[in-house]
Amino acid sequence: MSFIKGLIRLGLVALIFLPLPALAGVPDKSECDTIDVPDRRNLCLAQLSHQGEGDPLDKNRYQDKDHSSYYCSLVRSRDLKNMCQAVIEKNKGKCDLIGNKEIEQECLEAIK
Repeated sequence: MSFIKGLIRLGLVALIFLPLPALAGVPDKSECDTIDVPDRRNLCLAQLSHQGEGDPLDKNRYQDKDHSSYYCSLVRSRDLKNMCQAVIEKNKGKCDLIGNKEIEQECLEAIK
């Protein structure tokens, strides 16, 4: 019986001291929260994450990391995915891979 109580206490202590990286990667308040289209929202989050804003001495070590490639991987549309990679890498050459001319123009304007 005391062995089971010891395991329960150990489990509770472990829950208190373990970091929660899943809660840290997404910005709390941003203009991305108002976007309803998932691909466009992930594109916005990738751009925000790539900016790397935040205090480097912050207690949360996951918050200041660059998660832009993760958010770009969530984009399903091929054209928007190419745009996401082009904007993050600041490579105008990747805008040529976009088939939709409107999105290509948007990509070129975003890189300026």
